[in-house]
Amino acid sequence: FQAEDGIRDVERSRGLGDVYKRQDKTLRFNNYLFKVKLHKVGDKKESEDHLAIKTLVVKNLIEKYDIEPRDIETEFRVTREEEGPVADIYVRSHKLAIEVETLFDTGAVPILKIRDTVLKYKDIPDVEKIWVVMRNLPVLLHFRNLLKLLKYLREELKGKEVEFYVINISKGTLVNVLEIRERILKILSSREPKVQ
Repeated sequence: FQAEDGIRDVERSRGLGDVYKRQDKTLRFNNYLFKVKLHKVGDKKESEDHLAIKTLVVKNLIEKYDIEPRDIETEFRVTREEEGPVADIYVRSHKLAIEVETLFDTGAVPILKIRDTVLKYKDIPDVEKIWVVMRNLPVLLHFRNLLKLLKYLREELKGKEVEFYVINISKGTLVNVLEIRERILKILSSREPKVQ
């Protein structure tokens, strides 16, 4: 059983986490993993996919974005209120909340899950930027609707930056969904219809 948040029951997940482990065999046992706190709700544990993506994001923050490890928190409540939102990853120095969405068991409307995940930061002053890092396949399946959702969220959360990312599995880096859109448009525009 896989819950919508990437939390799962005791049975082993054999999904994207396995792909990331093949990409970087030391992912589960590296210094970045020590920075990551496990997400647990009740008796449900974080899926391997969710943990792998979260660890990969932390690695990217440190190696590619030059963020100091001490500025990165995981499973961090961004307000002092007990019921305040908890970010999968929070970067204090950038007021950046990062959510990892595997989009398991969200049914036909993963767009609503992502919408709600981002909107929880609407009135939180300690969050100025929100990134959502998603699995590649759901992004491809819902690409057009994700672009519409991104536009909606940027209008709804004026004054906050909202970005969607996927993982370049071969390089282990984050890729902005809008970059993918531009690449697709460039490819499509370079192909002229053939006249017979």
